[in-house]
Amino acid sequence: MGYAVEVGSTSLRSMRNTIISRKNHQTMPPNQRSRSLLQRHRGKLLISLTGIAALFTTGSVVVFFVKRWLYKQQLRITEQHFIKEQIKRRFEQTQEDSLYTIYELLPVWEMVLNESNLDLDSIITQLKDQKNHTTREKSVKSIESSPLKTKAELWNELELKSLIKLTTVTYTVSSLILLTRLQLNILTRNEYLDSAIKLTMEQENSNKLNSRLYNWVTSWWSNPEEKMSDATAAKDTKMDGQEVYINEQAFLSLSWWILNKGWLHYNEIITNQIEIEFSGVNPRDTLTLEEFSSRLTKIFQNINSQIFQENNDSLLSIFLPKTSSEQEFLLSQTLDPEALESFHTNTLIFKQLINELTQCIESTVTSIVLESLINESFHFIMNKVGAKTMAKKKPGQEDQQYYQMAVFTMSIKDCCQEMLQTAPGSAHGGGVNEYLATLDSVQPLDDLSASVYSNFGVSSSYGFKR
Repeated sequence: MGYAVEVGSTSLRSMRNTIISRKNHQTMPPNQRSRSLLQRHRGKLLISLTGIAALFTTGSVVVFFVKRWLYKQQLRITEQHFIKEQIKRRFEQTQEDSLYTIYELLPVWEMVLNESNLDLDSIITQLKDQKNHTTREKSVKSIESSPLKTKAELWNELELKSLIKLTTVTYTVSSLILLTRLQLNILTRNEYLDSAIKLTMEQENSNKLNSRLYNWVTSWWSNPEEKMSDATAAKDTKMDGQEVYINEQAFLSLSWWILNKGWLHYNEIITNQIEIEFSGVNPRDTLTLEEFSSRLTKIFQNINSQIFQENNDSLLSIFLPKTSSEQEFLLSQTLDPEALESFHTNTLIFKQLINELTQCIESTVTSIVLESLINESFHFIMNKVGAKTMAKKKPGQEDQQYYQMAVFTMSIKDCCQEMLQTAPGSAHGGGVNEYLATLDSVQPLDDLSASVYSNFGVSSSYGFKR
């Protein structure tokens, strides 16, 4: 019984405490109740806030890196577009520079032609003097060992030399514009690529501190002889700006060879073919335009068969000196003594440029391009000579199909003069040489130039492998 009373009293006390607690809670102020609630759920609340903060932070970081990645991609695309446009502009400028160079070289070569017994104006002057008997008699008396030629002899000489000069101009100028395109595109590509390599190396070096440290540490146990050979090689390949400039100028001076020596090889072949085809045609003989074109076509075909035949180095000897003595003679004619002495101290770049140019000239593609230039020249000649010949018809001869060879001769002379025209300021927006403009627009020439300009698979002029 006593046990039951004790248990009952304990239950009564518990119930009383619960009631008192509830009363106290009901009478507790609101702020105290909130604090009590926060205290009880503080752990859950901290976990929730931490999760929200982490989620927000992660999202912000992800958005930041995504925006940064997109910005870098846009910047990379913009840079690539800028580089492509820069390469394109540089290429177009190089082709214009090539044309300007030809304009500058033509007067020089015309002087060489005139000094090589192909001065047609002097023959015209002698023909005019034939009309003045007094002048002729005085000349005969004053020149005992070389009397004046007869009118027929002068006309025959003018006929053959006009044809020889016209054809020689065709082959030489075609070769000269091809050579100039190859030279300038090789140099421009090397200059652009070397600049790009240097810029890339600077950017890479700025991000390779660890690599430098590694190289510094490993250099202590590397082979001393290997280090010495590497240093020697670096010293040998290093060239200052002046040496590079002289090497490049020596490379550009190769045009001197074709203007003073190489064209003579053309001239020998051309003279032989023209004498075979036209020596029996007198100035008074008549031909139709078709007959004249047929004879000239045969001459061009025979010349092409000799200079483009397989395993023949005649084309290379026209563009470049074959022996070291010929090369030394060329450099002595184009470089001043001080520059020549400096050139001989380091010829690395010159040799590399010569090797690349030689490979280009020896390629089948280059021969095809040169032949395309010559064919375009032939069409230009026939159009000009045909128009000039028909324009020389006298009144009442409009229906005449035949023309005297003398008329063709004068038309050839006028055409040749136009092909060598270099009006003042012509290279810089003045008068335009129609013949040069025609050759400059030949598509195979542009294709070859683009191929050389973009050929990054050859050795750099500064020793880098591309």
